[in-house]
Amino acid sequence: MKKVLYLIFSLLLVTSMMLAGCTDIDDKNLTHTTTVTTTTYQTTTVFNETVTATKTLIVFPPTTVTYKKGDSVTRWGTEIILNTDLPEFPDTLNYYATVEPEVTIELVEELGAKLGFYGEAGLLSDSIGMSNNDETLNVYTSTGAIVLWEINKHFELDAQLTSFENAKEIAIEFVKYIGCWDDNIEFNEIRVGGTVNTTPSHLVASFNQYIDGYPLVGGAKNFWVRMGMYGTVISAMIWNPELEYAGEVDCITVQEAYNILLSGNALEFMVSSESQILINEVSIGYYLEDMTELQDYIMPVYVFEGERVYPDSDGEVFRCYVLATK
Repeated sequence: MKKVLYLIFSLLLVTSMMLAGCTDIDDKNLTHTTTVTTTTYQTTTVFNETVTATKTLIVFPPTTVTYKKGDSVTRWGTEIILNTDLPEFPDTLNYYATVEPEVTIELVEELGAKLGFYGEAGLLSDSIGMSNNDETLNVYTSTGAIVLWEINKHFELDAQLTSFENAKEIAIEFVKYIGCWDDNIEFNEIRVGGTVNTTPSHLVASFNQYIDGYPLVGGAKNFWVRMGMYGTVISAMIWNPELEYAGEVDCITVQEAYNILLSGNALEFMVSSESQILINEVSIGYYLEDMTELQDYIMPVYVFEGERVYPDSDGEVFRCYVLATK
């Protein structure tokens, strides 16, 4: 809750700066004229509801400043520290066209039957769904993304093992069981998804997908399985879009990308006053925009990762993206 309050406070602070006509801020002895922008940067689905997040920032024109490890810049009341060297990346990268999936009532009912759903599937506004009381299955017609809630499907591989010990195997076999496994998928990690009186109550297995050795990234990326203590699959979000090679694109340098980040034009970039951002790693990924609506192309991005540090509370993961194409 404290972090949410920090975020709300930061947005109010940005608004007050806008009203005050704040236009010039120095960075490395350079003065820039700033503008104000409100941008929709992420649309995702939470508990079957579409949630759209926006950011309102004072945006700086990108500069040609060269940054190195240890450099610090203050933006929007937030100190941003480059805690790593900016590596060299290829001058060109591939990009990919998406393939529209075949999602029909018959296919959804076939999947539902595997998971214990009965009756007929129904066409919703952007998906085809089935439900047994609290248990729900939705498959988005545009993307083929699968969302399962409260299915409580028993999927134990060995009754003598708890899902703490074999959660990885259970999750992989479940994904294969519903026909969603592919060669580009790799297991990522197991984490505790919830606790009861400090005791873990369920686990979440997450997966990564790769193109040309680079991962699919973005807030819309969803590929995970949630399990109870003894192998019961509780819920899952599974989306692995089918892609076709579309060509090569020329790329900006990572220095140019970092300047764009500092200008406020990165994807999924949120700032909070009274916090500090540490950029610890820079990599390449392919950005997914929206799990519910198919994008035409999957483009490469620079991924800036690290930690957001608050003065009197625990830190949190920081991650944002800059389009790598010129």
